[in-house]
Amino acid sequence: MRIRVTGIQQFKDRHNKWRRYHRKSRTPISMSLKGAALAAEVARLDEMVRAKEAKPGTLRLLVIDYKAKSDHWAGLRARTRKDYERVFAWIGDEGLDTPIIDITAPDISELRDKAKTQHEYKFANQFLTTMKMVLQHGVEKGLAASNEAAKVGRAQKPKAAFDADTDDDADGANRPWDKEERDFVLANAPIHLLGPLAIGLYIGARQGDILRMSKKAVAGGWIRFTASKNRKRIEAPIAEGLSAILARLPESEATTLLVNSKGKPWTSDGFRTSWGKWRNEMERLGHIKPGLTFHGTRHTVATVLAEDGWEDRDIGLHLGQDSAAMPKHYSRRAKHEERKLALSKSVQKANKSVKPSV
Repeated sequence: MRIRVTGIQQFKDRHNKWRRYHRKSRTPISMSLKGAALAAEVARLDEMVRAKEAKPGTLRLLVIDYKAKSDHWAGLRARTRKDYERVFAWIGDEGLDTPIIDITAPDISELRDKAKTQHEYKFANQFLTTMKMVLQHGVEKGLAASNEAAKVGRAQKPKAAFDADTDDDADGANRPWDKEERDFVLANAPIHLLGPLAIGLYIGARQGDILRMSKKAVAGGWIRFTASKNRKRIEAPIAEGLSAILARLPESEATTLLVNSKGKPWTSDGFRTSWGKWRNEMERLGHIKPGLTFHGTRHTVATVLAEDGWEDRDIGLHLGQDSAAMPKHYSRRAKHEERKLALSKSVQKANKSVKPSV
């Protein structure tokens, strides 16, 4: 991959020998440096020039001091440093030349909102985090009187009307289903709804992932798929109760595991409508309580496992939320499978075999 480097001057001298200089500082740069090494040297020299040009008491000089002396900056990964640099670039020359004494919490709040409008809430929060760490460095080194960014709240994620990978419920409560509700739904839901609901209640997969599962996802007593949210490969053993329900699924020409009442693959809107109508009718008849959501099945699985004594990391393993440290803790695939089978038994115990009425 070619790396374009700007800010240098390169030419042949009178002895026909190549020379290279940093434009702003006129510092010689070795011709042996190439690619990333050359870019890093130019960046270092650029930083030196900015340090000389920076006025005392400005945010620019504080940022330079933070990069040069802060243990926090030294400990950041390269990818995270790029996020910080993106914020510094967004603040711009005029913002960096602002006297620190003039930076107030309302100013930072206004910039947070501007960042959210121009980009998104994640960038707005990256801006806020960056300012907090830089100003905290300033407070510790006596370069800033207070950390004004620490007084500002984080930008909130906009609420979507509906997300097939989260839930069909606008208020976001997603409470766990109680035992009576689980028993009733597993025994009485029509088969085209029962398949998705059962996978949710036994495995805790997200609605969008369940509706997209192919027939090949089920094999050898396991369900295997890739979670769309974090791209993790999920491998979950099929408990006895879930196996009985999957065996009743109607045959279809679709490639997806689950189909609607017409034998066609589910769409997110189609499932939301069908599930919502049936749920509302069951609620009206008093069979279930208000507030039952599909995403609540995921919360239900987590709650059931917690009540059965499993630790957070084990619950994360079952739900596909295991951290990067998990493979080190469960060093071999066999241990993973053994633990998942035990987790599955806990869920099976909570969802005791219920004879369907349809």
